Amino acid sequence: MHDTPGRLVLYLPAGTPWKKPISKDGTPLRLTPEDWILGDYRWPIENLRLVPPGASHSVLLLWSKGFESFLTWYVNLEEPFRRSAIGFDYMDQVLDIEISQDMKSWRWKDEDELAEAQTLGLISDDRAGEFRAEGEVVIENMEARKPPFDEAWDNWRPDPSWPIPELPKGWDIRYRPCLPTPSILALHTYQQIAKVEVVPSTAPPSVRSTVALRKPSPSLSWA
Repeated sequence: MHDTPGRLVLYLPAGTPWKKPISKDGTPLRLTPEDWILGDYRWPIENLRLVPPGASHSVLLLWSKGFESFLTWYVNLEEPFRRSAIGFDYMDQVLDIEISQDMKSWRWKDEDELAEAQTLGLISDDRAGEFRAEGEVVIENMEARKPPFDEAWDNWRPDPSWPIPELPKGWDIRYRPCLPTPSILALHTYQQIAKVEVVPSTAPPSVRSTVALRKPSPSLSWA
């Protein structure tokens, strides 16, 4: 919804169709085994994503459905977004950070999954250290109230006329040739964009996401 050289802003509304990996008995998965399928879900909360150009993270703000309450700031550690013919690609990492509403405290999220991935040989100790170093830079920026923590993003609200987006027709065909042995790991859509997450079988704990712009973005709306 906002795409400039200095910042990319994406909005994922509650109720958006979302596909994610599950076992054949319907159990949700994180570190995906060889045998899994895609399940159909609806995104349960409001999600605003701030993407600094070239950074190995995004900063998210999460609200309950309908913006009834602000839940948390959330740092998603990932490879930098890369532009593609239809939008953006990125690789999600295992480790993340949760920051309190008032930005006075924070904690690492999914350290257990990172440790498991290291034990399984899916992520090296050096790579895990890079994740933590990136997160520590974000925390330093937060404590110093540097962008994007210097703006009242928690007061942002979407245009109420925006519809809930739907998955783009042909998403399951468009991306199959992208990888030798592709595994589509999750798929959902943002307001103004469509997002497809895929991962090669050689990197099961990480998620490659493709984000496709649907139409020119409107100006930001504030409450």
